[in-house]
Amino acid sequence: MMKFQRSKFNVQSSNLAFGLWILTFLIIFYGCAGIDDLSSLLYRNSRLEKGLLDNERVGLMPMFGKGENRAYLKNAENIFGQSLSDEKKGVTFLSPDESLERIRSAGLIETYREMARSYSPLASQKLSDIQVIGGALGTRYILQSELQLSGVIEGATHVRIYARLWDLEKGVILWEGVGEARGYVFLIFPIVPSDFERAMEVASRGLARKFP
Repeated sequence: MMKFQRSKFNVQSSNLAFGLWILTFLIIFYGCAGIDDLSSLLYRNSRLEKGLLDNERVGLMPMFGKGENRAYLKNAENIFGQSLSDEKKGVTFLSPDESLERIRSAGLIETYREMARSYSPLASQKLSDIQVIGGALGTRYILQSELQLSGVIEGATHVRIYARLWDLEKGVILWEGVGEARGYVFLIFPIVPSDFERAMEVASRGLARKFP
C-alpha cells in the first residue's frame, strides 16, 4: 500500500514539474503583454445622439498612412475593422475592401486617390468629393482613419490611429477620436517592445469603445 501511494505521489510531482516547465517556456517565449490604452475622444457633434447609428450602415474607407506607416496599413486596417465589428454589433460596417471595390466600379478611383493624397486630419476636404464617394458606397455615413504612429519609442511599441465620422447628408463631421496604445512584453528577465499586432488591437478596441 505504501509503495502504491509513493508511486502516485511521484506521478503527481512529475506532472506538476512538467506543468511548471511548460509555463516557464511560455513566459520566456511569449511573455506577458503590458500595454496601456491611451485612447481619447477628440470631438462629438451635439447632433450625435446615443444609438443614432444603430441599424445604420457605415462605410469604412481604406486606412491612410504616410512614410514607414504604410508597411503596417493592411494589418492595422483589418484589426481596426474587426474591433469595430466586435464592439459595435448594432452597426453594419462596409469593409474597406468592399468600399474600394464600389469606388472602382463607379469609376471614381481617381477622385478617391486625389482625396487620399490631400487627406489631413488638420485640413478640411472637398465636401463634394466626399459626398460623391459616399454615393458610390450607398451609405450616409463614412469613417476615415489614419495610422499616425507605429514604432518603438523609448523601448516601448507605440501605436496611434485617428478616425473621424462623416454625416454626408448633413455635410458635417460627427465624431473624431484617437486610438493609442503603448507597451512592452515582459519576459522573465528582459523587457522588450510589444509586437505591433497586440499594440494595434489595444489601440483599436480603445477607439472602437469610444465610437458612437
